[in-house]
Amino acid sequence: MNPEWLIVAPLFDDVTVDTFDEAQDIIDYLKEKNTEYISLLDADAIEGKVISVLTEFPKCNFGHWDHGSPDAVWGDDDKPIVSMSNVGILRNRDCYNSNCSSAEVLGKEVWKLGGVYWGSTDIVSYTRNALEEFKEAFNYGFKRRIDGFSWAECLKMTKARMTELADALVAAGKTLAGACMREDRDILVCYTVDSPPQPDSTWCPARKLAVKFANRAGWFISRRFAVGAVLQISGMVLTPRSCWLGLTLITSGFLLIISDTITWIKKQVEGLR
Repeated sequence: MNPEWLIVAPLFDDVTVDTFDEAQDIIDYLKEKNTEYISLLDADAIEGKVISVLTEFPKCNFGHWDHGSPDAVWGDDDKPIVSMSNVGILRNRDCYNSNCSSAEVLGKEVWKLGGVYWGSTDIVSYTRNALEEFKEAFNYGFKRRIDGFSWAECLKMTKARMTELADALVAAGKTLAGACMREDRDILVCYTVDSPPQPDSTWCPARKLAVKFANRAGWFISRRFAVGAVLQISGMVLTPRSCWLGLTLITSGFLLIISDTITWIKKQVEGLR
């Protein structure tokens, strides 16, 4: 068996009743399209079982329908399934998330590890008088991916469909539902090689500049590495005028870069465990 997807859907409160129904819709679609999958539902949707499956099948992608937070997706035991402490398990995988906020921090980390991350950067909202419309919207991108479209095409098609659904809801007198649909559309992202996360307004100018010119590499440049590089460059400039000052700056910068490199290597090794 070579499952293409692991579908995870806890079931423990009113919201997960709805997300569980969305996950069942996805499972039905996978069956219809003869796509191999494994599902961990209800009480089986916990960290240990998810990690076990993903470890056994290193090419299996990850889909989650339930609660999320900026740095984690949650399980049936009200504990994180994947968080920053074990995010390495999603290295190089496609990840589809119908949950709140997880693209904000966790998604960016998965992207740094070579993965694709579909999810939302803020709290997802919906209304119970339009459950079918929201189910269609939340599952639309996954289904189009199974149909063979690229992730970029899936995102474009999904946002267009959500706009159509929002307009239809407003026309039917479901104004709040339409507003929620538009908000969900606007916070939906898909991080890929060609569509990296973008620094927000709270990021420092140096980080924004690094991402602009170095793309993926810009996210890996730490402040310590940047300071080390600046010290080394400054030292090279000053050496002809003041040898000792120049050499001191070069040495200090070298030590900072070496320290940062060792820290980075440790993180990579931990991610492979």
